[in-house]
Amino acid sequence: MGNLLFVYGTLKQGHSRELALSDQKYLGVGRTDGKFAMFNLGGYPGLVHATPDKAAGKRVYGELYEVSDECMQQLDQIEGVEHGLYSREEIILDEVNIVALPLYSSTFQALQRKVALAYIYLRSVSDKKDCGIFWSSR
Repeated sequence: MGNLLFVYGTLKQGHSRELALSDQKYLGVGRTDGKFAMFNLGGYPGLVHATPDKAAGKRVYGELYEVSDECMQQLDQIEGVEHGLYSREEIILDEVNIVALPLYSSTFQALQRKVALAYIYLRSVSDKKDCGIFWSSR
C-alpha cells in the first residue's frame, strides 16, 4: 500500500537522510495549511502545531513521496517515534504540485484530499529558533 508522506527536513533530496527514501517514489512538492511552525533543532528541523505560546501558524514547504508501509516503519525508527521525539500524523496540505503520478490508488486519493503523513516534533521548542516556511541546512 502506498502512503503519501510530506517531508520538510533531513529526508528531503540533497540532505543528510535522503537515502532513507531513495527507493521510494518522489511525487513533487507541497505546502501545509497554516497551522504549523518549524524550528531549528540543531542540524535538523522540527515541525510543530502552532499555538500562541510557540509561534504563529505558517504554511511550510516540503517534498511529497509515495512510501511503502515497510519504509514508514523504518522512518518511524529514524524519527524516534517510539522514544517520543516525533509522532507520525496526518496533516492537511493547502498546495500540492506533483511531477509524477503515484502507483497506488490510496496515494492518489490522499493527493486529491490533500492529506499526507508527516513527522511532528513532540518536545519543547521554547529555546529554539523559528525556521520560517522552508528549511535548508546550508
